[in-house]
Amino acid sequence: MDKNQLLQELIQAQENANRSAWSLLADKAVSEFPADGFGYFYKGEYLLSMNDAITAIPFFTKAIEIDPKSEYQLSLGLAKLQINDEEAAKAIFEKLLQSEKANPDLYYALALCCMNESEEKAMDYLKSALASNPKHTNALDLSVYLKMNLGKTREALSDLNQLISLKPHNTAWRFQRIELLKKEDNREAVEEDFRFLIENHPYESDYRLSLGDYYLEIGAYADSIYCYADAIDIEKRAAISTTQPYLRRANALLRRADYYKAIEDFKYVIKSDAEDADAYLGIADAYISIGKTEFALNYLEIGLDIVYDSRWRLYEKQGDIALKIKDYDLAEASFRGMTQDIQGKAEGFYQLGALYLRQGDMEMAYKALKESQENLHDLASEMIETHLQDYLISDIRLEEKELQAEYGDEIENNAKSAALSKVFGKLWKLDEKTTLGKNSVLNKLPAEMKAQILKAFNGMLFRISSAGLLIFNLDQEDSRAVYSINSESGDNVEIEMLPFGRSSSKEMNLVCSENSVALCGLGTDSAALDLYFSSCNFNDLPDKIQQNYKEKEAAGLMEFLNS
Repeated sequence: MDKNQLLQELIQAQENANRSAWSLLADKAVSEFPADGFGYFYKGEYLLSMNDAITAIPFFTKAIEIDPKSEYQLSLGLAKLQINDEEAAKAIFEKLLQSEKANPDLYYALALCCMNESEEKAMDYLKSALASNPKHTNALDLSVYLKMNLGKTREALSDLNQLISLKPHNTAWRFQRIELLKKEDNREAVEEDFRFLIENHPYESDYRLSLGDYYLEIGAYADSIYCYADAIDIEKRAAISTTQPYLRRANALLRRADYYKAIEDFKYVIKSDAEDADAYLGIADAYISIGKTEFALNYLEIGLDIVYDSRWRLYEKQGDIALKIKDYDLAEASFRGMTQDIQGKAEGFYQLGALYLRQGDMEMAYKALKESQENLHDLASEMIETHLQDYLISDIRLEEKELQAEYGDEIENNAKSAALSKVFGKLWKLDEKTTLGKNSVLNKLPAEMKAQILKAFNGMLFRISSAGLLIFNLDQEDSRAVYSINSESGDNVEIEMLPFGRSSSKEMNLVCSENSVALCGLGTDSAALDLYFSSCNFNDLPDKIQQNYKEKEAAGLMEFLNS
């Protein structure tokens, strides 16, 4: 095979993405024509297509040594970019651009380089690429992606239209355009794209199923049922499983309130795939809708005996039905079943907690909701705070006592501090004027953050004893912590405080005197503040502060200071 023939076959293999031929032909070119760069180049291109840029780079480098074509250098830059060496890649592209200012591939490559740095800058490069070649599909494709990220949906749609006019059979772009057209509620255009896909793939059911799903989304149930029926016919003729189109048609029939036909389709799915959880959930909904609750529960029981994945969803449905028919024992068993599955654990414990609250079993409700909270349920904490405050406070008190017991030696040592003894047993109010004057960092903060801090300053109080410290925040959560002394020199004490709840500890300096105390280094490292307090008389505080303070004191939130 002569060199030109080999080169043509390499080009053909690359264009057809025939990777096995591509690799073999590139190896042959390197072996038979080692003094030519094209073999090394195509071997590098093959490796780059396999996402093996590290191995590709030496081949591109060798090709450039033999023949420094811009095409070879461009691919080397793209390989550098693939291994995240953006600076080296950019340097290659910019150097090439000096002599090839109309090369759209270089502008596209530079856009890839700066995507993470600035999407707007990347867009500028893409504009240059498309100005040079309006049909550059890679540039158009990237432009669609960036414009979507920048919220420029209409412009993204315009680029997609251009892409599809260039390559009308690219299904990925068709579906991308369909999603954008859906957002614009352009049913006619969505249908037109689906018709094109269906007409060009008459023996594939996927496009009919997707169109049926679209009709289901917009409530066009008759149209969706027709699409699913069409998909069923295609899959029957192809002798492949019809489970999915039957299931989707069943759900469409259910949504259209055609319950008896829906039941027949759900039964077909269960017979075809007994482990499909969605079929049991759907048939249960259908039977409930026609007043046959017992049938619904029977099918859920059958599903729970057979289904492996998503069992928690069947338990959840069973629990919901049990609540409606006031079978609380079944509801409890169902929600308990949900907790056996990691995906249903948080919701299962939450539903158990709600059930126990309804029954007046506060202790069991608290235990269940705590489990739900620990599994990150969004509403568990709110439920506990609203209905189980006494149990929550009791739990907090227990945790505080355990932590203070661990700090027994530190508490004893704190009591011996000469500097801290000046501030023990007193109530301290934030001196806003002094604090604002001595914290220049406040003026550097964003206005919104500064406003939040100034709001928190209003009504801030401080108390400290050997057992712990309290920073009182009006109508907000207080900072409550145990602490240990790291060092002490004169009026200065460096402490390490550990907030209750056992989050990370924090170092802070206290400067103590009979009439004032400064808390230095409070907050995050980037915005640490020094807070200045002066001694005060409780009865001289505004009524609102006194009231909130007494409420928190009555709730036991300050007991730890007296331990």
